[in-house]
Amino acid sequence: MTTYNADYYKGQFITQPSSKVRKGKWDGTVKLFYDKITLVDTTGLLGLNAADEIDLGFLPQNAHIVDAYVKIDKSLGATGIFQLGTRATKDIDEATLAEDPNSLINSANAGGQAVLQRVVHNSVGLREYGAKTQLFLTCTEVMDDSVIDAVLEVYVLFVNA
Repeated sequence: MTTYNADYYKGQFITQPSSKVRKGKWDGTVKLFYDKITLVDTTGLLGLNAADEIDLGFLPQNAHIVDAYVKIDKSLGATGIFQLGTRATKDIDEATLAEDPNSLINSANAGGQAVLQRVVHNSVGLREYGAKTQLFLTCTEVMDDSVIDAVLEVYVLFVNA
């Protein structure tokens, strides 16, 4: 049997002189970003077509996203698919990250049923962002006009590193 050391453990306890583990890597408190919007038909306040976007709030500098959900409380008829992503920003090494409309959730499909879509394990949005980062939703399929009161909620869990 072989024992291996994880990077931060090795830096803290094996390597001499030891290196500090950045705040949030071992003892970070998970925080919640939450926002919601009521989706109404085209005769109401909001009629969503393909490529329409909904701006959400900002995550603080050095936020490390660890999980995300999009919840739609009822069927949007035969249509209604949304993506969750991030606007252009910078990563922890100050490299520019392009806008990515589906970096967290590629398809929250409420066509025919309510949906609670969670981020998948290999989403590129599960990372640390070096700058304040805005979240946004994109409608990828025109909404059915028969739905007048569905609530779309976004939950993003993150740690400040």
